[in-house]
Amino acid sequence: MKVGVYLQVLDLESGQAIPVAELAARAARAEALGFDSVWVMDHFFFEWQGRRVFAHDPLVQLAAMAAATSRIQLGPLVLGAPFREPAQLAREAASLQDLSRGRLILGLGCGWYEPEFQAAGIPFDHLVSRFENSLRRLLPMLREGGITAGPPPPIWIAARGPRMLALAARWADGWNLAWGGPDVAWYAAAVTRLRSELRAAGRPESAVTRSVGISVLPLADAESGAALERARRFARGPQDLDFVQGGPQVVAAVIKAYAEAGAEHVILNLSSSPIAPTDPGYLDRAAEALTLLR
Repeated sequence: MKVGVYLQVLDLESGQAIPVAELAARAARAEALGFDSVWVMDHFFFEWQGRRVFAHDPLVQLAAMAAATSRIQLGPLVLGAPFREPAQLAREAASLQDLSRGRLILGLGCGWYEPEFQAAGIPFDHLVSRFENSLRRLLPMLREGGITAGPPPPIWIAARGPRMLALAARWADGWNLAWGGPDVAWYAAAVTRLRSELRAAGRPESAVTRSVGISVLPLADAESGAALERARRFARGPQDLDFVQGGPQVVAAVIKAYAEAGAEHVILNLSSSPIAPTDPGYLDRAAEALTLLR
């Protein structure tokens, strides 16, 4: 089992994007601490308290992170396919795969945050059908050559609903669901559905790496007061209050529980939600759980 870490790319408190150089430094720290992968999101912005907080481009972020590291895998969790023309995305992914010396995992999804679609003038209808059309163009370019060269990166698809799960089972090298909390039942049920889709597609279970994202505050009860208040302040709804909170033993136990539920690659978001503020020092705190797993 592998354990990765998701890095926040914007700061709602300051209203600023995290500098690309800072993200590269955090990726290098994650590598030094023993994490297996680092991940960034793909959103133009998030709206918070009447303003838009923008983020830098994830492929540029990943290029800087690739240059600052040598071992750790890296990827987007996940790229919004509607934002990218498939042929150009194939070139960019192949280039990043070359720069990272084969460490890219290309996570893809159909998109979900309507305000950025509206701002970019991109249709917000038929998202799964548009995603399938994009896949049909992108995958041959990466896997069969023509406009790219070199070994292609593995393709992971973020999928929850039945149509997306069917696409993941048919074409993906990996599958992701995010974000979860301490109860693993939701993920175990989704793994069962994926296995059914794989059988229907005629592919072995081993063909698709199963991954999951979970939100974690790696703090013992005695030191969590301010962090928990911060989590409540930046929650967009009940889903942003479903997170793991505790010291290394608690974090390690939850990772093990997700592994038992079927996850092969667990990705930690070190905050209450993927856009809530975090503390860079949480990387070191979460890494303490790694020693209990290995």
